[in-house]
Amino acid sequence: MVRKDEWKLIYHWKERPQLFNVAEDRLEQTDRAEDPSCRGIVEELTGRALDGWDPENVAQRLQERCRESEMIRDWARQTKAPEQFRWEAQPEMTFKE
Repeated sequence: MVRKDEWKLIYHWKERPQLFNVAEDRLEQTDRAEDPSCRGIVEELTGRALDGWDPENVAQRLQERCRESEMIRDWARQTKAPEQFRWEAQPEMTFKE
């Protein structure tokens, strides 16, 4: 999420962003991202949201971590590791997209 003046952009990876004029729409009910008159602000704020990181790289690293976690779980199941070396995956650890 990035804010500038009265504008708030919510960036969603692989989805279209959402843009709200929080001065006029405090409840953020009217998404202006597709409004042609807002194209420049969408581009500017999207650029700011992505400054310093690459979502594709983050997704790739996340996939690698998921594969590593699965490999460790497989090892634990196959070797019947003592309980002190086992842990249950939490829901927030299974996000793969």
